[in-house]
Amino acid sequence: MAASHITEFIQSLSSEEIKVVKEYISRSNNRLVLGENKIEKLFDVIIREPNREFNYKDLTKILKTSEATLRVLKSRLFEKIEEALVMKNHLKNKLIFNHRERLVFVLKKKILLIKSLNRNQNQKRIATINLLMNETITLAKRNQIYDVLIEMLYLQRNLNGIRLGIKEFERLSKEMAYYESIQKSVQNAHSSFYKVILNNNFINSFNQLEFDQFISNSITQMEIDYKSTKAQEIFYYTYFLKIAQAERKKNYDQAILYCKKLLLLLKKSPIVYLKVKASL
Repeated sequence: MAASHITEFIQSLSSEEIKVVKEYISRSNNRLVLGENKIEKLFDVIIREPNREFNYKDLTKILKTSEATLRVLKSRLFEKIEEALVMKNHLKNKLIFNHRERLVFVLKKKILLIKSLNRNQNQKRIATINLLMNETITLAKRNQIYDVLIEMLYLQRNLNGIRLGIKEFERLSKEMAYYESIQKSVQNAHSSFYKVILNNNFINSFNQLEFDQFISNSITQMEIDYKSTKAQEIFYYTYFLKIAQAERKKNYDQAILYCKKLLLLLKKSPIVYLKVKASL
């Protein structure tokens, strides 16, 4: 990342993120290494004035250093911020991330672990790798996290399919294709949902008649896809579009009914407990 973008990025950090980064920098700084103290000071200077437009001359004067050294300090600071924001204690913070987000982070870290272990083709590792893969696949299926599930099936196919033969390879290939089709249906529902939001608030790419027809067609397709996949996210987006459709028809009682059903769905299913800030 170019050093010129780093100041604004640091100023964008939330209070919780700043806390995590400060703790990490404090723990990881080696006071004996030249410049480590200045990295911490640079961070403190920038976060102290989140609305100030710092230039290189400002920061070099405050830190009593050259522009060349400042560029290095900013790059090293950004590396520390990257490391801090992917640490376990941050990714598991319930104040920042909801249940599903935290679970996705855990599963994606398991994928990285499995990939790193699998690079060394050691027979003594196979049982552990299989255990990790099966745990990850089970959780991904249960929570309908299809990108993680598909990637894990791909890893499992390449590891076990080759080792156990063509039948296992083909079985896993069919399972991958099945979940890829579900993921595509979820992505289509997601796309329709955001097209409605964009058209309402930003783009206006449809005329009124086209927009009503788009919403109606999208709801029909989502209902078909939900019936065949049972993907909760599709059900979730269907209700948002039904609310939009009822509001456009000025049928507010029906819109309220759909809102109540959507709230009930959110309470019952952690799968669709998503922080969607945009409203229709």
